Amino acid sequence: MSVCAFNTLPLRVITLHTKEYDTVRTAFQETGFTNSISRFVAVNGKEKQTQLKEDGVISVRALCEIETMKTREAHSSLPSWGGVGCYLSHETLWHEAVASQHGIIVAEADAFPLPDAMAEATAAFDELVLRLGTLPDVLYIGYLFSLDTKPYEGVTRSTRTLNRVMGTQCYYISPRGASMLLKRSRPIEVQVDSYMGYCYSLNASTIKAFQTITPLVVQKSLGTTIQTKRVEDLAGGPNGTGDVFNTLIAFLVGCLFILLVLHFNANK
Repeated sequence: MSVCAFNTLPLRVITLHTKEYDTVRTAFQETGFTNSISRFVAVNGKEKQTQLKEDGVISVRALCEIETMKTREAHSSLPSWGGVGCYLSHETLWHEAVASQHGIIVAEADAFPLPDAMAEATAAFDELVLRLGTLPDVLYIGYLFSLDTKPYEGVTRSTRTLNRVMGTQCYYISPRGASMLLKRSRPIEVQVDSYMGYCYSLNASTIKAFQTITPLVVQKSLGTTIQTKRVEDLAGGPNGTGDVFNTLIAFLVGCLFILLVLHFNANK
């Protein structure tokens, strides 16, 4: 497989609404991404739930969670049909990556690149290609956090290998990496980031999955319209009622933390 420059890879942004896409595209462009950026219209799981049930796309366990559970018991649990839509969106793009020459970069609607994201991502990608002699299968440049990270002699100064990762804000995936993920992608049973992590753990000796030492693309908000159970609440884009609720919760949690710190200091 031939190698390529990071800035020549197409960047696909998963969003339900045009306004979200415009915001994400602008953020990437302003931080130096000269890649060809285009929108992938997210799969709306809520609208397709009847067909998905009939087709047997979702495992019995996952379907039971979606239909009967009111809260998410674990990170890997599918909280709603929105979670299924998110999974299907990524899975569809894996097929696109398989058909591509060098792979693609995938970003979600809540992806927010840091100022030096492009320069650091390019350096990380180039270092891996130089060390491996070929393209990495997967390289996360945006994520929440990782689990079971292990030492690896092929690690570079800006990347490390991983087994499991939480969050799929932004990642590069090669044709080979996408092909490996698609082998066991059905039936759907867990969140897409959990599924990807399980694949890395099972294929640790064959799949070359990496992450940047720290996220270069972070999560802008606590939720996106892709995952939101009540998609219609967010039809107005980032300022919909769902994001207002998330912002309020974050504010209240912050206030509680400050009060606890003040209480602790007062009782020293």
